[in-house]
Amino acid sequence: MSKHIFRFFASRTSDTQWTLDDEDAHHALKVLRLPAGETVEATDGKGTLVRGSLLPTGKESADITNASVMHTDGPVAGLGIVHRIRLELAVGALKPGDLDDVIPALVELGIDRISVFITEETGKNRLADKSIERWNRIIRTATKQSKRLWLPELATFDSIHDWLASLPEASETKDQNARWIFAEPEPDDCTETENIKTQTGFHAVQGFSKRTDGNSVDSPMMLTGLVGSERGFSANEAQAVLKQGFMPVSLGPHILRARTAAIAAATMLAMAGHAVQ
Repeated sequence: MSKHIFRFFASRTSDTQWTLDDEDAHHALKVLRLPAGETVEATDGKGTLVRGSLLPTGKESADITNASVMHTDGPVAGLGIVHRIRLELAVGALKPGDLDDVIPALVELGIDRISVFITEETGKNRLADKSIERWNRIIRTATKQSKRLWLPELATFDSIHDWLASLPEASETKDQNARWIFAEPEPDDCTETENIKTQTGFHAVQGFSKRTDGNSVDSPMMLTGLVGSERGFSANEAQAVLKQGFMPVSLGPHILRARTAAIAAATMLAMAGHAVQ
């Protein structure tokens, strides 16, 4: 059995030397108590992985020397970014504690941006500063544990309308991207749904894969998903989403808890993204 190699976040300082982030240096030296010369790996969170020797430079600071690049998905020699399919899942702020359990699964499944928004049915206290700090720590830990090379972004919004405003215009992205709302608004809740047929998850994944050949390097393709909190979406929220080009996609015939729906939605996004890549 090969020896386990610990992985950390670090930044490149030269062709052969990287500096560990403060938090990771503390973990390596004070928690794991790794000795000088230990073989370790590091990622910049932007697609590059290196391996080298740990060199403590202080009580809670360390470099990686003799670093060699093991893999890169980042910008290479002006050729653009290989990591083209960008996955985003927006989740209505769940009750305290639930997102703590959901976020690791979203990271493991490959979501690139995790957006959390306050719905009309929930209070702003669900986006407390302490919660946001904790979620960022969870994302970092899950990224290292899952051996991802891209550190997901966490974004928070005071409403679904604020989140929608952060997205590119639908008319500018329809040829390269897809937008799915994982919900089935009732016709009397939103008149926009009267002529829209809800797709099954399987057909949505199939359709995205067929119309996206994965060969375009001009701009990143985006696949955006949206799930609500425990009470779903209000009529106002659903109408706003559908006007932005979101297609309703079914998560199946059964009623899912919000935390289950978030993981199921992320799984569908990952399936579609992997099929293209």
